[in-house]
Amino acid sequence: DAVTFAGITGTTGTFSGDMTLKNSAGNNGLALSNPAGSGAGLAELNIQTGSGANIRFDKDGNVGINETTPEVKLEIVGAGRFTSEGAASNATTGKGMELQYATSGRGQGEGSYIISYDRDNSAYKPLNLDASVFTFNTGNVGIGTSSPGFPLVVTKANNSDWIAKIINTGTTPYGLAIDTSANAGDKYSMAIYTNAGTGMFVTNAGNVGIGTATPSHKL
Repeated sequence: DAVTFAGITGTTGTFSGDMTLKNSAGNNGLALSNPAGSGAGLAELNIQTGSGANIRFDKDGNVGINETTPEVKLEIVGAGRFTSEGAASNATTGKGMELQYATSGRGQGEGSYIISYDRDNSAYKPLNLDASVFTFNTGNVGIGTSSPGFPLVVTKANNSDWIAKIINTGTTPYGLAIDTSANAGDKYSMAIYTNAGTGMFVTNAGNVGIGTATPSHKL
């Protein structure tokens, strides 16, 4: 029931069966190294299944999953998933981007989280997204709120400053376009609320009301 390797050297070999490796203290462990290795394609460790899928650790410390020549610390070919069996757990030191799926322990409720955070200084860091198109197929987007009731909700106590700006830096710039032409009824195209109550409304019929939500004339 036991297999012992002692003073064995060679270039190739195959072992079939269940194997457990223990260190001198009796704890499970496995250490593989190739300190004299060189060459871009040399792998320190390659784990391969019968279907051809593999996990490769190369000489530079890069890991490839279904990728035999990883160029960065982790390169994955194929789909992936982060799962959680329970409450959210966070790193306690260091800084970086954290990915997790939490079923509890988050104020926003169960779901996926991308967190850019410095644990040493308890400070959030910028999260930069760079792509030609961003697509949200379903759901609502909330900035400053965990329960947006509309496709886009921005909430913040931004005293003595604007809550949002749209800046067009083109040489022949347009501003903001709001298109409600698909609505044939007399609904609102735009509403501006003030602290005093009713502010300004633009209806789908092209009427503008200042101080009234039901304008019957153009102004």
